[in-house]
Amino acid sequence: MKVDEVIETLTTRFSLTTRPKFKRSVLPSGWGWFFVPVPGYGEPSAYGPVTTRELEWVKIDLIVLQHVGRLVPRELLTTPRNCFTN
Repeated sequence: MKVDEVIETLTTRFSLTTRPKFKRSVLPSGWGWFFVPVPGYGEPSAYGPVTTRELEWVKIDLIVLQHVGRLVPRELLTTPRNCFTN
């Protein structure tokens, strides 16, 4: 499985936030969504489509806070290890 397929699966199936770091920048961008519109390109929430050659790394936050209601405390959900099995 290619890296862009892994990112696409994690971010669409589990709505995880990501933080990309571009090769030309010193600091990584802020947390947000990330998806792969076509192979070879990625689209972070703060930017338009960029080629995967411009990305140094993409950090994926595997912890999800589930909000049920204002009277129920938030629950931490962790991403299952077998998320790529069909």
